Amino acid sequence: MTLILLTAFLSACSLPAARYYNARGLAEYEKGKYKEALADLDEAILLDPRFAEAFNNRGLVFEALGNYDRAFADYDQAIILNSRIALAFNNRGSIFYRKGEYDNAILEYDKAIKLDPQLTTAYSNRGLAYYHKEDLDHAIADYDVAIKLDPQMAIVWNNRGLAYYKRGNSDMAISNLDESLRLQPSLATAHSNRGLAYYSAGDFEKALTDLNEAIRLAPKDHNAYQTRARTYEATREIDLAIADFTKVIELVPDVIDTRIERGICYQKRGNKPEAAGDFQWVLEHSPLKEYQIQAQQLLRDLK
Repeated sequence: MTLILLTAFLSACSLPAARYYNARGLAEYEKGKYKEALADLDEAILLDPRFAEAFNNRGLVFEALGNYDRAFADYDQAIILNSRIALAFNNRGSIFYRKGEYDNAILEYDKAIKLDPQLTTAYSNRGLAYYHKEDLDHAIADYDVAIKLDPQMAIVWNNRGLAYYKRGNSDMAISNLDESLRLQPSLATAHSNRGLAYYSAGDFEKALTDLNEAIRLAPKDHNAYQTRARTYEATREIDLAIADFTKVIELVPDVIDTRIERGICYQKRGNKPEAAGDFQWVLEHSPLKEYQIQAQQLLRDLK
């Protein structure tokens, strides 16, 4: 009898301790201290193996570390222990999204939203999945709801701006990106995307201002270099265009269209050997027939 009472007492004492380790682990995760976060969340789960929230939080850490299988397993376990945790469904959707399984991601986000219609991040994430499926109407509709629920999320304004840009509405794109940057002036991706919108609208001066800032904030953003290179080419600053196309290739060596664009710039400068080198590289490495045909034609034009 005494042993049973002692076991029950120790079990009851372990629950507050588990909550403490869970809370500390989550705080460490938010600071980017993933090793410490894992240790605390492991301890929380050891103390309370039915602590669904701790499994969900440990999944966040594994996801941040790029261990998507372990993350998915923890989100699964959280849902097994408590099928009402909307965030676990949202997070499981994010693993599908990272793997490019957008339909499965959307199904998970649907479940999260059904459980918690006020879960802003689920609408935002589902909007991203729809965007990558090129279902822009549904993407924008989800971003609309997310912004209504939380108008202070700069990244959602950015994402809605990008969706409007892809739809061909540069004015709405720029308006959304303006708001994104008002909320978070240091958001590099918003500067890059607004630069892209200005470039497409033919406002090259504003495009360069935004793209310069995007690159200052995120020196490895190959998209910003790509758009700036195209802007320089449009303003006939060919040497600067070549330098930026070269930077893109340095950051993303297997990119195909940039090789063609740099080759064309070399051709404009009268530098045929370098142009031929880029076109030949595309001919030998591109898996797409359309690029191979284009490279063959450009090589013939050099002769």
